[in-house]
Amino acid sequence: MLFRSVIETSGHSLDVAGIQVDANAPNGQGGEWLLDPADVTIGAGNSGGTISAGVFTPNSGVATATVDAGTVQTTLNGGTNVTINTANTGVSGSGLGDITVSSPLTWTTGNTLTLNASHDVIVSASAAMTASTQNSEIVLTAAHDVNVGAALTASAQNSQILLTAGNDVLATAAVTATGLNAKIDMGAGHNVSVVAVTADGRGSVTSINLHANQDVIVNGAISAAGGAIILRADDDGTGPGVLGGT
Repeated sequence: MLFRSVIETSGHSLDVAGIQVDANAPNGQGGEWLLDPADVTIGAGNSGGTISAGVFTPNSGVATATVDAGTVQTTLNGGTNVTINTANTGVSGSGLGDITVSSPLTWTTGNTLTLNASHDVIVSASAAMTASTQNSEIVLTAAHDVNVGAALTASAQNSQILLTAGNDVLATAAVTATGLNAKIDMGAGHNVSVVAVTADGRGSVTSINLHANQDVIVNGAISAAGGAIILRADDDGTGPGVLGGT
């Protein structure tokens, strides 16, 4: 059995200047140091944070922050990539570090929306995300889970949807990327579970790549028109291993 160390620091306010933390695990997987950050909602209005040059960061010490969905769309449609973070500037907050998408997002430029969550990324059932131009990307990264409850769509040449979770990726809605060299990649430290995945890449890249350290669970149709599909369940996501999954 492999053990992974986790050091979590919580508090009403945290000042970690000068601290040294060692989460090394000589007999297991290297660990991580978790600071309580802010919970961020993409919805109505802006509060508790700032967006500058396309990057949203929660203010020092706040537990919750909101970034306006209209602002996100306007920035993307204006030709700037958007990144949403949960780590506070200055003093850490007391939230979990979730990013919740509660409003639909649509953009028509070849730009990337990146969500970086210290805990979960949650796409609500009413919050479909649609990118409809060449080179557009949807990138969701979570230290814990990525939960997709509404359709994710990226269309046109070289479009990509990339989902990465330290724990599970759970997509209960369709994930679709269309166009030459379109790509969908989902990777998880535990399980990847999907209902419907479509990528008609037809180019030289792998159209669909679902890889998990434990199990890959497919509850619906997977389709790639002329592109490769990889399903990989094993101990580290790179190939057959002693601790293989299903």
